[in-house]
Amino acid sequence: MSKSQLPAIKPKSTPWNKGRLVGQKRPLLPKQVWAIRARLELASVLRDLALFNLAIDSKLRGCDLVRLKVSDLVVGNRVRDRVTVIQTKTNRPVQFEVSENTRDSIWNWVCRSEMRGCVCLFPRQPVAEAEAGPVMGAHQHDICGLNKQHAQVSASAL
Repeated sequence: MSKSQLPAIKPKSTPWNKGRLVGQKRPLLPKQVWAIRARLELASVLRDLALFNLAIDSKLRGCDLVRLKVSDLVVGNRVRDRVTVIQTKTNRPVQFEVSENTRDSIWNWVCRSEMRGCVCLFPRQPVAEAEAGPVMGAHQHDICGLNKQHAQVSASAL
């Protein structure tokens, strides 16, 4: 059967990305970065501010940022000036300098009462028990200190 005899097939719907920018996006302008920082500071969202500042300083992928441990950045009672992290995707070490502003935001985040005894630098945000679901395994919850209160209540009930 030749191509001229085949019936014409029209797409049933338009593609989801038609007319949109696909691929790599333009980087944020310094003005935009400072606007985001200012909004996070005014809203007193310490976790998101520390995460944003560290993302800007390190240029790490999101999966590498959320895998960071407190011990990777905090030594004694100060935040390190330089940090080396092995990227998940490339398995190569990446060294970056942590700015003063980022060190302050990380220190303010780590000193909060809910971060006491936490291994993960950015544990999963608290959600309702019904919403928690199987996103993270129980072992991962325990590593990030999220089940600590639940474990203490269970132990006291025995």
